[in-house]
Amino acid sequence: SPLKILVLNGFPTFESKYLKNYLAESGHQVVVKNQLTTARYKYEYFNMASQPIIDITPEKLGFFDLLIIDTKSLQGLSNRQLNTLKSAVGDLGLGVLIQADANYFSGNQFLSSFKFDREKNKETVLTDYPKQNIKKYLYQFRNDFSIQSIHNSDSKIWSAYERLGSGRVGTTVFQNTFELILDGHIQAYQAFWSKMIEQISKRTTPIIQWSANSKIAFKDQAFEFEVRTNVPKPIIESSEGYSISLQRDVHVKSLWKGRVYPRDIGWQQHYLKQDSTTVFPYYVTDTSQWKSITNFNTVKSNQIHFNNTSKSEDTPRKTLKPVNPLWFFIIFILCSGYLWLEPKL
Repeated sequence: SPLKILVLNGFPTFESKYLKNYLAESGHQVVVKNQLTTARYKYEYFNMASQPIIDITPEKLGFFDLLIIDTKSLQGLSNRQLNTLKSAVGDLGLGVLIQADANYFSGNQFLSSFKFDREKNKETVLTDYPKQNIKKYLYQFRNDFSIQSIHNSDSKIWSAYERLGSGRVGTTVFQNTFELILDGHIQAYQAFWSKMIEQISKRTTPIIQWSANSKIAFKDQAFEFEVRTNVPKPIIESSEGYSISLQRDVHVKSLWKGRVYPRDIGWQQHYLKQDSTTVFPYYVTDTSQWKSITNFNTVKSNQIHFNNTSKSEDTPRKTLKPVNPLWFFIIFILCSGYLWLEPKL
């Protein structure tokens, strides 16, 4: 799908030149901001009308699905701009693709927490295109649990991203990928960048998503559900005619949790007051019904409880014992004796 992409470069490069051309030819709306001198910039617009000055503000970043930024521009951001960018990624779901240089892998990364290991080869191949060598820096990603691989080969990760709230931040150790085009490997070049952009760019989510452990509730018993929406202050109402209090998740601001105690038996519905087109149906029954489900959930809960209990019992417990005060008295006597004896010697 066509994306809105902002490209920030400290200076024009061949890598950015070929990349912006590919993005424009693919139908994406692209804004390129190149720094010419201190406080002087050149703007380019593709598949869209020109706009006022593009800056790192919540209003401007909220318009875009992906930010492509090089190391120089990233390191040149002020603390205010960097915090604004982190908020746009975490809260608005903005994707950030960092164009790394040789200094990026050993310096402060500011926005990400990638870790890299030295690697002796200057070129490598991809699993999807084993016949094309691609130039790279002398690094590879350290395979931590927090990163998701995009490109890899021989159990080594060359491109990856990590999640930051609702958005994603990614980069690659490859360099000068435009040489694939010069060598006639246009398909490999397009496939490489298409996968990078698809994995990192902003996720398209519906207005609201509902989820619950079960769509069967019991009368006068707690029924918990979750709502995922980009509506700033969602108001959830029940078909029984009352509003439902929601609790916002601490880490994911688009995730809300609710709990109700149904009073009537039969089909019930929850809906978003700001957009009542999507509803969440569930069935309320009496506790005497669906005993098989109740028994199954009870057995499952007991298994989880006793498995955790047995594991904790197998682990040897360490008991802390207080230090005997006599040791402190002995140390005090020795120190006092030394202070009394030392002047006499």
